[in-house]
Amino acid sequence: KLLAAASETGIPLSSYCSVARGEVFKHPIFADIGVTYGKSAAQVVLRWILQKGLPINTMSTKPDNIRANFDVMDFTLSSIDMGRIDAMGAVGYRV
Repeated sequence: KLLAAASETGIPLSSYCSVARGEVFKHPIFADIGVTYGKSAAQVVLRWILQKGLPINTMSTKPDNIRANFDVMDFTLSSIDMGRIDAMGAVGYRV
């Protein structure tokens, strides 16, 4: 709802705390999708955010995680996988 409302009113949004302070690692859907693409759960979430048209703000101080955060431009989530993540909002899960 927020993304649609912002789009309608021209208010720009951006992603903050993109991996939901680690909450995405608790839900298996992100890791399951990641296996398909050879990516981590975090990379799946970051790619989903990009495909939603939002800029990403990542918050890592670990060099390996920073590098991994940039490694999301070489794949595209299918419409089915995008829908699987989108559907999580219907059950009250927010990313």
